[in-house]
Amino acid sequence: MHHATQTSQPTSTKGLAPHIQCPGKPIGGMDHLYLAPATHHGQHTDTPSRYAVRARDGMAMTGDKRSHWYDRQNEKSAAYDPTFPRSFKLGDSPRSPTVWWVHEILAWLEARAAKSRLH
Repeated sequence: MHHATQTSQPTSTKGLAPHIQCPGKPIGGMDHLYLAPATHHGQHTDTPSRYAVRARDGMAMTGDKRSHWYDRQNEKSAAYDPTFPRSFKLGDSPRSPTVWWVHEILAWLEARAAKSRLH
């Protein structure tokens, strides 16, 4: 599991950005990487427990182009993958951003890598 650390230097948009600004706001060089506040025994902490990314950053993580990214999630597509992480909306509005949990994308990538190494 990836654990982010705080740094004072901005980071590149490639991979996960370890630079943390504050919960609920974009972090590092990834404009659409958001923090979910962590809790410890019901108390808010400054350490994030999870990250959520917009499609652009998810595609950068997997190496998918836009059409293939969405085909993996489309049950009618030949590229559909039922194990691919599910998206969710950040709000109730249809205009709310759609995001994916980074830890789910990373777990999916690990499973794909493990499966391909068996062949």
